[in-house]
Amino acid sequence: MSLQYHIALEALRLSRGYASAAQSLAEVMITVFFLVDAGYGEISREMFSATEVVIAECFEKGRGQNEWSLDVHGYEAFAALVNLHDQQLRRAPLTEILRAKDRLQAFMDGKKI
Repeated sequence: MSLQYHIALEALRLSRGYASAAQSLAEVMITVFFLVDAGYGEISREMFSATEVVIAECFEKGRGQNEWSLDVHGYEAFAALVNLHDQQLRRAPLTEILRAKDRLQAFMDGKKI
């Protein structure tokens, strides 16, 4: 999991990204939120909101211009988020990680979570 997010982040930083790289970062953003909600790590509402804006802009630019990338600020925001997720993976029990992944899947499927 973690390696996938780091590769996606680097691809977008180098302006060599692709839709599934942006999708991976969107997924890690939501998973981080679920694990924070379960008591593993902290993220400010402002930081979470900033990453929401960054990934929305990435998708807009990618879909419109077929240019999948992150600017410096977007990269820094997601680098912090991916690093937080690495910490969560080290601290949270597997059951909590799996629960967060199940919640992510339900969210992606449009189910009430």
